Amino acid sequence: MKSKLFTLLCLCVGVIFPFKYLMADEAYDLGQVLVSASRIEEYIAQTGSSAIVIDRKTIEKKKYLSIKEALSLEAGVDIASNSAFGGSTSVYLRGAPSGHTLVLMDGIRLYDPIATDASYDLANLMLDNVERIEIIKGPQSSLFGSDAIGGVINIITRQGKGKPSFTFSSEGASKRTFTESLGAFGSTGKFYYSAEASRQDSRGFSKARDGAESDSYQNNNFSGKFSYRPDENLEFGVKSSYVRAKIDLDDGAYADDVDFWTKYENVLLTLFSEQRINEKWSHNLDYSWLRNVRKYTDNSDQYWDTFKARGQEANWQHTVDAGKIFLLPENIGEFIIPGFQYTYETGFERSNYGDLGRVSANKEGYFVENRFSLNDKLFNTFAMRVDRHSRFGTQTTGRGTLSYLFDTGTRFKGSYGTGFKAPSLYQLFSLYGDTNLNAEKSWGYDVGLEQQIFKNRLSLSAVYFHNRFRDLIEFDPNKPNPKIIAWPFGMYVNRGSAKTEGIEAELTYKPIDNLSIRYAFAYVDAMDFTAKLHLIRRPNNKHFITIGYSPFRNLSLTFDATRNIKIYDNFAGNENNRLKDYTVCNFVASFRLNQHLEIYSRVENIFNAIYQEVNGYNTKKRFLHWGVKGRF
Repeated sequence: MKSKLFTLLCLCVGVIFPFKYLMADEAYDLGQVLVSASRIEEYIAQTGSSAIVIDRKTIEKKKYLSIKEALSLEAGVDIASNSAFGGSTSVYLRGAPSGHTLVLMDGIRLYDPIATDASYDLANLMLDNVERIEIIKGPQSSLFGSDAIGGVINIITRQGKGKPSFTFSSEGASKRTFTESLGAFGSTGKFYYSAEASRQDSRGFSKARDGAESDSYQNNNFSGKFSYRPDENLEFGVKSSYVRAKIDLDDGAYADDVDFWTKYENVLLTLFSEQRINEKWSHNLDYSWLRNVRKYTDNSDQYWDTFKARGQEANWQHTVDAGKIFLLPENIGEFIIPGFQYTYETGFERSNYGDLGRVSANKEGYFVENRFSLNDKLFNTFAMRVDRHSRFGTQTTGRGTLSYLFDTGTRFKGSYGTGFKAPSLYQLFSLYGDTNLNAEKSWGYDVGLEQQIFKNRLSLSAVYFHNRFRDLIEFDPNKPNPKIIAWPFGMYVNRGSAKTEGIEAELTYKPIDNLSIRYAFAYVDAMDFTAKLHLIRRPNNKHFITIGYSPFRNLSLTFDATRNIKIYDNFAGNENNRLKDYTVCNFVASFRLNQHLEIYSRVENIFNAIYQEVNGYNTKKRFLHWGVKGRF
């Protein structure tokens, strides 16, 4: 397998490298700004990490409504949902287990402390007040601690500024689906604000593949940022995010249920301050409070279950310009970024089958990163972090990255890092938990090349990655459980090991200013060494095509096609059941009537493909959206 991957990488590089003999006609396009790769602002081309930025322009152009939709068309990011409209959603970065992706909002952790793997379900999070989404692939525990073992998704909210403005949108769609939103952005004197709220209602369709009744859905979202700047060196304020949804469920794969539903609520509140002490030293401090509630009710089965959890987190980060302190030459840049993080989490479960009493844990992390640059061509970082967990001990992780820009418009990048994931409260303390569990661990690396030519109208890239995981926490149904004297037995154990490796390649071409063509390819070989099976719900091959065209100033057209090949899932105890390959095509047309109003239409799954992301659950057939947006 490694030889095949190496051959494939060589083919990708063979396409890129001959262009080094064509001198770039202008400076290398450094790409967009991001903060997640090294915790300070930098351009994508200045980081050795594999990074993706989905900016507000892309969100508006493609008329995405949810975070899940925005992530679904990116190479190396796989989404699997138990149907649309609130179906449980898992994210796999480069094939890593779903609980190994850390979801952040403005650098603050979004998660469910009492969920089985403490992950965050993206099913109900809309794009309210979102400026951009940053995706950093590969182990990131050296900067972000537990759960960043496979990568990080950081959702950055808007910064209000300038003349006050107001936005609204109203959209109708198939299955009696309606979405409305209101927003306000701007500044008044030294007060800055951005806020947006939305609501979505849908009659829906059956989540179960063989179901007959429609599963309805209601969702409310709010996101806001409010700050005060007494001077240019100090800002402090509050950020908030609120999600509340009611979701009709079914009884599992292929099993309909007319009265099974859940209520979901997530609240995140953050107090923050950012201060520039002088030209050499700045710091930021924040405190966040999180609450997550899930309530399940099934009247026909006489079942109810409630999960409630809270989390508190404090972060203190400093940024020191060592280049200025040590009077380094202007062509040398060096920043030292130390920080501290403290987290406390608690939760409980109550059901008519038994309770999990309130349980809790706390952890603290200390990290430091060194970021070095030379001649605005060489960029590298080294980071190390020590985490202490109140229940299982101490973990040390590290990471190094390198990016080099050649005069020919070629960029080399690479990274290596280690990661860990702490056992969740549920895995430690539930009826099936074990307080002796160890942390899951990983290491991984990637290397890649990028090339820009023809005045940066054509760009190509290819990346090879390899990740290993050990001590994965799995449920063993055959292990005797001292807490249970009757069936079902079983406990969580550290026994899993896995690997993911593959190739990501992309070509973007802009032959004229109003036409862009993008092709991306991802190959992921994801294997469970313990079970000797493919890891489920990760496409082995994935192809993307996006064409954007604006025939005249006020009209924008976008076409997307995604091909998913070789996906495995569970079925009747067979974990090697292959799902049907499928292709999904989408089309968006928008027309700006004037500077204030825009009308648009979006068609999902144009050719009505019938497919499954998760075995036994429905996905959207052809789905038509139409709407209007306004800004005043």
